[in-house]
Amino acid sequence: MKRFIKVVVWIVVISAVVLTGIFLYWNREQEIDFAAILPDELEHCDRAIGQDNAEYIRLKGWFESNQKGWKNTPASYVPKHTYNSPNLSVNILVGGVVVNYETESGRWSQVVNRTEADDLSLECQKANN
Repeated sequence: MKRFIKVVVWIVVISAVVLTGIFLYWNREQEIDFAAILPDELEHCDRAIGQDNAEYIRLKGWFESNQKGWKNTPASYVPKHTYNSPNLSVNILVGGVVVNYETESGRWSQVVNRTEADDLSLECQKANN
């Protein structure tokens, strides 16, 4: 009986260590250079914007300034203000930015950066001017 209890305790301890390691790895801060993978054209406010558009330039500049601090997130975010392409979706929120993107392996990942994006507009009217 004592041996059985020891085995069960060891299994529980090893499982807890492995699960903690997985959680800490998944929840780590990441450095991602979205400015480098930003496509040449995005759909924004029901129209295409390119590299010469002021809104595109501001978004790219924000990405260049905020490469650190990205964290995986399982939460679902209601799109408030988005930039879309076939392999990238950027959602600007009050209090941060959420990016859904296709990885090199073809899987989709969602990350959030809680850095304020004050220089990015939260209204489509500003982008349409």
